Amino acid sequence: MRKWKVKLPGGHTFELESDDPGRALLERGHTSFALEEITPPPIVLVEDQRTHETREDAIVFTLDQLHAAQLVGQSSKELIMRAFGRQGYKVLDIGRAERREATLHLDGLFWEADEVC
Repeated sequence: MRKWKVKLPGGHTFELESDDPGRALLERGHTSFALEEITPPPIVLVEDQRTHETREDAIVFTLDQLHAAQLVGQSSKELIMRAFGRQGYKVLDIGRAERREATLHLDGLFWEADEVC
């Protein structure tokens, strides 16, 4: 089951869990909405420099933190490596963060399809 942030006209937002969010929203009577998938943070593989044990961890930064790093010429990868380095870990691998958005205006598509038929 995937999680979605739904924004309706008028600014009302809520979270929805569904593998088919479009269908779920249509069944609720919504014909115009924006969807943004909520994905988990990237997995980071780290090694404890004291014990040499490896483990998976996750890290989340705010947009302000990412923008501040960008202003001083630091990449998100460098930011992650420094954050774990301060805690005594060496970063071995950084997973990939994802952000997906979709906006659907089904009422307009319905009228367009009706004109074609």
